Amino acid sequence: MLKNLTMDKISDICDLADEMMRSESQKTEMITIPSEMADKSVNQILYGEKSALTAIISSLNKAEIAELVALMWIGRGDFGRDPAQFKKIFADAHNRDLNLSLIYLLEELKLGEHLRNGLQHLKPCM
Repeated sequence: MLKNLTMDKISDICDLADEMMRSESQKTEMITIPSEMADKSVNQILYGEKSALTAIISSLNKAEIAELVALMWIGRGDFGRDPAQFKKIFADAHNRDLNLSLIYLLEELKLGEHLRNGLQHLKPCM
């Protein structure tokens, strides 16, 4: 069923997404940035996990991104949870703009959870 993504890549993405979600939920105080960190972007300083997640997702090719989006959609139940629909869902995801898909994935707070759910629903077909 998955032809482009490896289980290792999906696992890494899930772990980073989960870590990002945990760290985002803990950021409630004002943060003072030390002057020695002034050369780093605010995103690198405040969102290390998000930067790592951005790096790994940005390194994927279009087919891998489309599989990730399709897997998330199945895990979220957007198109039902029927694994037989995966080819159609993948085609829909593949037709999306690549940059919009990257942003879409990175903004999904429960990305790790949805990807794992998607894998569970595809498991009988794999």
